[in-house]
Amino acid sequence: VDLSLEMLQQWQRPKNILALQADFEKLPFKEESFDLIISSFSLQWLEENLSLNFSRFFSLLKPGGIFAFCLPAHGSLEELRAAKIFDFNQLPNSRELRTTLEKCRFEERFFTELTFKQDFSSGLEALKSLKKIGANHLQGSRKPLTKKHLKEFESFCLKNSDSLTKNFALSWVVPFFIFTKK
Repeated sequence: VDLSLEMLQQWQRPKNILALQADFEKLPFKEESFDLIISSFSLQWLEENLSLNFSRFFSLLKPGGIFAFCLPAHGSLEELRAAKIFDFNQLPNSRELRTTLEKCRFEERFFTELTFKQDFSSGLEALKSLKKIGANHLQGSRKPLTKKHLKEFESFCLKNSDSLTKNFALSWVVPFFIFTKK
């Protein structure tokens, strides 16, 4: 399931898996329909509170069902925050996510958190990469990005590039969760 038809079209899926364009905050499935729910880099877009959505996922799982997901968390993209040019969504922190899952009656089976660095030849290439993965979707009212902002950002990136490679890096803090329905 993905809200973006473009993302669904990019996915190379086996023939026995149905791809459905839908909003995962309004999933069209009956309770206890699934043994497994997997989400990769999408739950950060939830507009409603996490508790409500995790409760929905809990109800969609059969008893003993597995909910596995990862998402960018608090601490990700600090390089963009440091530029003080962009206004973007706050990302959840791992501790709060784990507490919320437990309050929704999920039982933890696995958790780890890793930090990844992604190098780009320029700040503009970093922004293009974010746009490609859908990270240009903004919630609420935000100021548009202007040419002046882009020039300021490129200048910031040049000052904050690796001295040897001249690459600009973005960091991602990614927690990985596997929880089961008790």
